[in-house]
Amino acid sequence: MTKFNINWIFSVVVLIAAANLASASSDAFDLSVLRDILNIYHKKLSVLQCMERSCDPLAHQKMIAIENEMGRELRARLAAIQNFELDSLKADEVLQASIEKLLLAEPKCHDLSYFCPAMETVHLLPKFLSDYITPVQYFTQYGLRCVNLTNVQKAMEILGKSIEYLENEKSNGANYFEEALPAYNYVANEYRKLCDGNFWFGPVNHG
Repeated sequence: MTKFNINWIFSVVVLIAAANLASASSDAFDLSVLRDILNIYHKKLSVLQCMERSCDPLAHQKMIAIENEMGRELRARLAAIQNFELDSLKADEVLQASIEKLLLAEPKCHDLSYFCPAMETVHLLPKFLSDYITPVQYFTQYGLRCVNLTNVQKAMEILGKSIEYLENEKSNGANYFEEALPAYNYVANEYRKLCDGNFWFGPVNHG
């Protein structure tokens, strides 16, 4: 084999290795972004559940007002962006800001175990909140448990479709908890499939 051929083959191998490294780096970044979003959703869910247990009689109205504001902000920011990774980062920022507003509305929920002493131990959640809690619990559980470097691009594609839905869906007069429900249910169902197809993690309890 000539020296030219050896050098050419070596150059090709180096280029392939560099491409694989870049791809792996991109997957690692996407996985980090996705996990950050899922952790923020998990924290927000905990804050909402805490607010629902608070002594504030206006807690539900405050939750709805903050969520509606988040929906408007999310649509406005995402409408100006065409890159999905930037979409994800902007969604991350808006979610985090909504948590901060919820905590301003009920500072006692900095302690997520807070429970109003005057509240009955057993009570029913309002429908908008119970409908929201179920899919968010599922897609955060499935996503954090089953998304990895081998399926992160599929997971990001699923999240991208849900973000596209949230961006394009017109307000129908309901609160944003209800308007976003189809997107949350979609992500929960699709992430469940990622868990079902990943034998390394064993069976997942679907409730």
